[in-house]
Amino acid sequence: MISTFSVPTKLVYGLKSIDKIGEEVKLLDASRAMIVTDPGVMKSGVVELIKQHLENDGITVEVFDQVEANPTIECINKASKFFGEYKGDLLVGIGGGSSIDSAKGVAFTATNPGEIIEYEGADKLKNPTLPVVAVPTTAGTGAEVTGSVVITDTARNYKISVRSPLNIPNVAILDASLMAGLPRQVAAVTGMDALSHAVEAYTTTIGTPVTDALAIGAIEMISSNLRKFVARRDNLEAGNNMIVASAMAAMSFMWARVATVHAMAHTLGGHFNISHGLACSILMPHVMEFSLGGNINKYADIAAAMGESLEGLSPGEAAAKSVEAVSKLSKDIGIPQKLSDAGVSEDKIEAMTKDAISSGICAFNAAETNQDDVKALFEKAL
Repeated sequence: MISTFSVPTKLVYGLKSIDKIGEEVKLLDASRAMIVTDPGVMKSGVVELIKQHLENDGITVEVFDQVEANPTIECINKASKFFGEYKGDLLVGIGGGSSIDSAKGVAFTATNPGEIIEYEGADKLKNPTLPVVAVPTTAGTGAEVTGSVVITDTARNYKISVRSPLNIPNVAILDASLMAGLPRQVAAVTGMDALSHAVEAYTTTIGTPVTDALAIGAIEMISSNLRKFVARRDNLEAGNNMIVASAMAAMSFMWARVATVHAMAHTLGGHFNISHGLACSILMPHVMEFSLGGNINKYADIAAAMGESLEGLSPGEAAAKSVEAVSKLSKDIGIPQKLSDAGVSEDKIEAMTKDAISSGICAFNAAETNQDDVKALFEKAL
């Protein structure tokens, strides 16, 4: 089998690495940057710090701070109009996946004509996008190294994905000091999102030795650091390990893909507007338990990476320990355990099931997953 792997994004990481942002923008031959962020990050002071760094290096800066928790097509269009009037030449996405994806969305709409919906799916972009510098302030989505842009189509209550190597950010700056003010619950759900990326990438049907190494490494780092990071976001060692592990997990799933957890989580976000990380957190143990038979040895590897003792256990028992480990981690950091606790109601299960299956993402799951399976998983998680 011939496989492909590349990581086009330049990673600049370590404490105070944000000091290098002006230098990185200049290397991209840009001088008019637009920061794309959300109101919460704007209030944190992080945006003003980064804006000052850019201006000190002679970069002109404008700020769009109206990104939604689950950015819609309308939100991206609004940001794109703002950017066009500003006549910028580079985007800086600051925040979680919503802000970084929005920055990537503005970057591709600036150079590819037509409506966003025309680019739904894979490899439909025709023209290179404008350069993007991604500055994550959460350790979770990995949007800083991937070519996916996830946008909510409110007309269908459905999250579309625009996937292209052209969407991959040019530079990602991973500075744990920017996460010190992160709310506890956000740190928890985004950390579990990163874990879901690594778990699914490690167990999909198309993983490779390279993606496996990144994924299992990320699983070990997350399980060793997430509790400490949630307890104290100013624990810079734990934060640094988390933000690097998040990027590693994303580099893995960019090529090994994700599976049924994400197929279901995307449709939950579309119908109920709950955070993607929370959806993944609640669904992951249920989908893992359903999928164990598809790759018993790899689920046992996950259990071992999360510190479970497997001595004397059968392969099946060892694999099941991975579900226990994920559930325990989720409970320890205060994640709700049921979809109903997050405001999800039973009346949308049929529609969400159809959306999850139609996404095609379930095709990569360790265990074959059909419509009845997805419906049963939603019901079990409710």
